[in-house]
Amino acid sequence: MLLLIGGLFLSVIIGYLRGGRLGYLARLRINYFPLVLLAFLIQTFLDHLTYRGLIEKSFWTAGLHLLSYVLLFVFLWFNSTVPGMKVLGAGIFLNFIVILLNGGAMPVITEGLPAGDLAFLATSAIHQPLGPATRLAFLADVLVLDLFRPGRYSIGDLMIGIGIFLLVQKAMTVRQSNS
Repeated sequence: MLLLIGGLFLSVIIGYLRGGRLGYLARLRINYFPLVLLAFLIQTFLDHLTYRGLIEKSFWTAGLHLLSYVLLFVFLWFNSTVPGMKVLGAGIFLNFIVILLNGGAMPVITEGLPAGDLAFLATSAIHQPLGPATRLAFLADVLVLDLFRPGRYSIGDLMIGIGIFLLVQKAMTVRQSNS
């Protein structure tokens, strides 16, 4: 999440440096954005509830996690013509595939993770430690980026970030019609 927020912030700054305007971004027409918020809320609540011990990781938590991706795919379908959305969608699809093939949770490389992150990973409904049986491990959270704090990211996460960057750049630097 930190990578996406940082990328969004950087993209806005670069958009300004390129002569863009934040007002142009505000006029961008994105349909069904509440689906993105709902997907985010599902994932956040699943992780929070399992971490607090209020629910156990199960078939149902995996199913809800996968459902959150279905919501994202519906959002992408209705916004496929928005600049950057195809790259963003490819990243979401890569994450979905590795999650689907690994029981509904994203495998995460654990080497070098702080103890608190390891404890969270052990209870997470949407993440799990990467192991020898992990399918498509190269698509899992195996890229180590220590920007503001240690983090693990996937190729899909990077593509999502690039898609958001492209969307913001295009929207900020191209005048939108008022039609």
